[in-house]
Order: sequence, then structure tokens, then C-alpha cells
Amino acid sequence: MKDFTGSETRRDIINFVRMCSVGAFFVYPAWAILYQSVLPFQVDDPFWERLIVGFYSLCIFSFTLIPRLMPYMLPATYSAIYISVAHLYWLTYRNGVHPGYQMGILTIISAIAPYFFSLGSMFAFMSFVVLLSLGM
Repeated sequence: MKDFTGSETRRDIINFVRMCSVGAFFVYPAWAILYQSVLPFQVDDPFWERLIVGFYSLCIFSFTLIPRLMPYMLPATYSAIYISVAHLYWLTYRNGVHPGYQMGILTIISAIAPYFFSLGSMFAFMSFVVLLSLGM
């Protein structure tokens, strides 16, 4: 886990990843229900899609429990972030770039900023977001 800064201990980061992966499992699918109840039109936001993306986040929790998988925890965490953001961009596109989904993109990008432990990983993620935005 060479990507961590010196201020965090290994145990602190493992606990942070555990907390966030379990939280993402519950919060990400819940947004489908929220969007369907709040937005004034019929949204194309299947709960099962969000459940699959949320379940992938929950799988990262297992990376923190199995010592053999520990070296892959950070790449798996980053991949879950990329998958979640790409899925949200896809939902935004499918729903006609509705402002409610645009706010969701801003919220998720802001919420996941603490996951990046190096400037290089943050730059790669922001490049990914810019490319997705240009593609929309």
C-alpha cells in the first residue's frame, strides 16, 4: 500500500475503507428510490443496477478482512469509485441530463474526494471525470 500518505496509519485507512464501502452499499441504491420519489417525471434509474454497483462496493469490505487480498484493496477501491461515477454519468445521460442527476454527479464527486491518497490518483480521477463530461 505505497500510495498512502505518512499521516494515516494502515489501520486508520483500513477502517476508513470498511466504513465507506459498507456506507456506499446502502446509500448508492437508496438514491434510486429518492430520485424516483422526488423527480417530477418517470426516471430511468433501475434499482437493480444501483444494487449491483453498491454490492461491488460491499465486496471491497472483504479485501480488508483477508490478508492475501490486502495489497489489492486500494486498486479495488479506486475501481469501485470509477464504476460508480461512470454509472451515474450513464444514468444522467439516459435521463436527458436532468439537473437532479447533475447534482448527483457533483455530490458523488465531492463525497469521494477523501478516497484519494495521492496527487496522481486524484489527477487520474479528475481526468476521467472531465472525459466523461465532455462525452456527455
